[in-house]
Amino acid sequence: MYQCTDTQEYQWLEKQVMEPLSERDRLYESDLWETLAVLFRAQSLKAAANDLHIHISTLRYRIQKIEEVTGFDYLSPYGNHVLHTAYILWQDKQIS
Repeated sequence: MYQCTDTQEYQWLEKQVMEPLSERDRLYESDLWETLAVLFRAQSLKAAANDLHIHISTLRYRIQKIEEVTGFDYLSPYGNHVLHTAYILWQDKQIS
């Protein structure tokens, strides 16, 4: 992936999504990044819950926490797009 860390868009995503989710995971061991990773691969919420070995109500709770932390709803097309973009950038940052 090309380096885009100096763009306003990247910095906005970092401040609005990447840092708050990382901080939440660090403080509470909430696995929100892992939850997003599985959600983006899964074909349904039920499949994601099964892959995470959690009840679907726990998955819905995590989705709600993601929205509370970031302001973006995974279940809306726009929120999903923003979260997915942030996830890709966050994942790239972890590898680098």
